[in-house]
Amino acid sequence: IPEISSGIHQILEDSDGALWLTGRWGIARFNKETVQVDLFDYRQGVQNFDDWQMGAQLRARDGTFYFGSHAGLQSFRPDGIESSQESPPVLLTELRLNNRAVKPGVAGSPLAVPIEQLDSLTLAYDQNDFGFDFAALSYFAPQQNRYQFRLDGFQDDWVERTSQQRSVDFTGLPPGRYTLRVRGSNNDGVWSSQEIALPITITPPWWQTLWFQAGLGLLALGLIFGGVRWRVHSVQRRNRELEQQVAQRTAELADTSAYLDNILRSATDYAIITADRELRITYFNPQAEAMYSTPEAEALGQPIAEICAKKPDMAHFEAGLRKVESHGAHEYVMVLEAPHGPRHIASRVSGIYDGEKHLLGYARFSRDVTERVQTEARLLSQQRSIAALEERGQIGRELHDRLGQ
Repeated sequence: IPEISSGIHQILEDSDGALWLTGRWGIARFNKETVQVDLFDYRQGVQNFDDWQMGAQLRARDGTFYFGSHAGLQSFRPDGIESSQESPPVLLTELRLNNRAVKPGVAGSPLAVPIEQLDSLTLAYDQNDFGFDFAALSYFAPQQNRYQFRLDGFQDDWVERTSQQRSVDFTGLPPGRYTLRVRGSNNDGVWSSQEIALPITITPPWWQTLWFQAGLGLLALGLIFGGVRWRVHSVQRRNRELEQQVAQRTAELADTSAYLDNILRSATDYAIITADRELRITYFNPQAEAMYSTPEAEALGQPIAEICAKKPDMAHFEAGLRKVESHGAHEYVMVLEAPHGPRHIASRVSGIYDGEKHLLGYARFSRDVTERVQTEARLLSQQRSIAALEERGQIGRELHDRLGQ
């Protein structure tokens, strides 16, 4: 206990259970339940003794206390000492910002009036390190005055201070609204009923103010709205471009289709078959029906290899068609098995392209060249027979000449 920490010489207990102590500080009354200490010195009539004798104390039958020293005897009745019920007012005596005292009317000072006349206090966000000094207006044993403070909005409990700790400091408080409450007690522990209640406002920086945040919100909404409108406009523009491209490609395909149709209809000597990029038949003219003995209705949509090639040769047949993509148009002759014997089919395969040279499918122009092949074979056979006869005649002449010699 700071008030009596310098040493105790004598102790007596009164009828209420309080302890009365002596020391260099005078006489003290110690309440064991509340741990409150009330000091009495020369200002209350206590002799200025500093050499109290240990063991020289007495509680008389009538309740009188006697404390002795080398210089004399101090006597009193504990029940005759009345506590002061005066409630001392409390005043703020100083404001500090960043550990520096602030005066009213000075440039940069938040005080427009003296601190004791202040009704409220407004601080900027960078003035959130501040403190106060305070005092209780009780001049009877002021060293026994006590204080309590609380900052509503920051603290829930009262914090106690002694007469040697008449100040409070706060550091790094966030922007907001607070109320500083301070109350004091006299030397008999009577607390002031009129406490200080000072409203304190710490303003936020401009980027944390409501109007700035509202502005940011509006700006964000504007950006979102603008972004959505730009996106919608972009999608609409892209859709228009795609529609134009589709219309253009459709027209090109229509022109290509008409061009191919004219060619296909004019080519009456050929079996003509067209297929898409998946090699499924898209056109099958009457000559193709006759060549492969398959009606057009059955051929359309079927894989071209199943109609035009034997099963073991299908993969080779399809590879020959796709060869167009890397080598362009090409010709070949293949043998087709038919009821009246094998037929020789000469074919030319080419690609079908749009206006931008994109491959759309394949076209196969075929013609039966069996008679030409057979004719060529007969001619070749006759040529070989003639050559053989000529060779025999030459041999006969040579023998005749040798016999005549």
